[in-house]
Amino acid sequence: MKKIFKLSMVLIALLMSAGEMLAFPPGSVHLYRSGSLLSDYPTIQSAVDASQDGDSILVDAGTFIEQVTITTGITLRGAGRDLTIIQSPDKSSLVITGGNWKNLKNQDIYDVIGIKATNNVAVVIKDLRVDGNDQGYFPLAPDINGYDFQGIGVFNTTVTIDNVYVTGVRGLASEQLFFPPAGYPTDQPLGYNHNTGVFAESSSGAGPHTFTLTNSYITKFQKTAILAWGPTLTVDINNNIVQGYGKTMWSTGNGIQIASAVSTGDRTGTTGSITNNQILDIGFFPPAPGEPGEYAFNPWWGGSTCILFWEAGDGFIIDGNTISRTEYIPSWNSVTTSNNGGYSNMAIDAVSTTNLMVSNNTIFNFDEGLISETYNVTPNIIATGNSIYNNTHDYGWGGGDDIYVLNNSYPEVVAYNASGNGLDVITNFRDGDKLYVNNYDVVGSVNGLIGGLPTIDFTGGTVTEGDGTAVAAYSMQIYYDGTQTHLYIDTDGVADEAELEILFNGEYLTSYFLLNGPFIEYAGPPIPLSNWAIFLGIFLMGGFLVVLYRRKLSVA
Repeated sequence: MKKIFKLSMVLIALLMSAGEMLAFPPGSVHLYRSGSLLSDYPTIQSAVDASQDGDSILVDAGTFIEQVTITTGITLRGAGRDLTIIQSPDKSSLVITGGNWKNLKNQDIYDVIGIKATNNVAVVIKDLRVDGNDQGYFPLAPDINGYDFQGIGVFNTTVTIDNVYVTGVRGLASEQLFFPPAGYPTDQPLGYNHNTGVFAESSSGAGPHTFTLTNSYITKFQKTAILAWGPTLTVDINNNIVQGYGKTMWSTGNGIQIASAVSTGDRTGTTGSITNNQILDIGFFPPAPGEPGEYAFNPWWGGSTCILFWEAGDGFIIDGNTISRTEYIPSWNSVTTSNNGGYSNMAIDAVSTTNLMVSNNTIFNFDEGLISETYNVTPNIIATGNSIYNNTHDYGWGGGDDIYVLNNSYPEVVAYNASGNGLDVITNFRDGDKLYVNNYDVVGSVNGLIGGLPTIDFTGGTVTEGDGTAVAAYSMQIYYDGTQTHLYIDTDGVADEAELEILFNGEYLTSYFLLNGPFIEYAGPPIPLSNWAIFLGIFLMGGFLVVLYRRKLSVA
């Protein structure tokens, strides 16, 4: 009898160590009201159904396979994001959240956790994991892009999500018998334009709402890790990690997207901040022609973007984020090497977003570091204190009046269009920094480049003083007004008024610039060393000389 008892205890211990296999008894979910335990429930949804505004639901450790729909202003808290797991049911059992919920894109919504508080009371989700279980491919759906599978979906509700792990919100390419060649992660997501890790929207007329996402981890997503849109929504996305695949073949897989382009503007105007996040290893790399895994690639398919704005609200803040890739791999379909007109992988892209404040971020190993693009509205960026380096373009075009304060720690490249630029102001253009200009209309060019080099070639041009009214072909004139140096650049190859004007803070002489083929390079005096740097240099040189002297004595 004792042996049977001991064996039973061993089996129970094994089952408890494999939480996913454990069937949870009544009492795993606890509903509290006014600080007192009201009742225990076997499922999260049953506790939610019994809840009122202001209640708290505490969930024990374990795996709960269910969809949860929240319509009351509650706090839902797990035992820890590695302990309490809410896992998507099999796709055959998924139902539309709320019975009939759609997003502003008119997609049917299938959420693991769906939130729409009927009394507009704030909701808190914390200390748990949401696992989509890779159930995002519905092969029998009437329209494969007519639905969105989401880890957490928030609709017209103020919500705080804290210390939550969201994973597996995707369909797998292998379900369509697509398999990546060597060098790509094997668990590639589908390429369809949907399936979102964390989603929030607040529609026009719904009243203002705030979406806060903090201390969370989002990985193994399909189209977008975090998507937020709507004109009445303010977001605070801070201290999170978004982990990409490294290389995706079919899904662009954006990191964070704010607002979206629509003719009615019902998804535009979202405001707020993205601060102190890590957005890692995001990049779309379809195989080049002739390489293993090559497929019929759409040349206008956009690359991945770590933070994408599309007509977001005025004055959005991006501060203190690290946006990086483990290695620098220029995508063959990007603006640097393309022969098909495709787009590239970008760290930050501001489309028709005004007064975007970009400060104290670290960005490296992308095709594009920080760029802006005009759609309906001319964008502009104010960038200060950033470390943007080792990108093909560190800063690029856009059409608005941008402000760039460059970082003297690394050489930086700023790219412009041949026409249609705003009046940018650049500070700290120094050693190793370059400007160049693309002309998209040049015959034989792709995205303004030929053979990966800019189409505007300044070879044979001159740098002279002048007011920009009569600039020689592919040359530059400069004028110092006592505060700023005006650069007047000819980009059409005709001696006439300059097509491009840029302002540099401070005085720059004609001798400070070198026209080196397609590049306008800094050729002025080096950055002055501080007294400490001079002292350190003397100290190190002294040590070096001592080593040489001792080596000479030992040889003798």
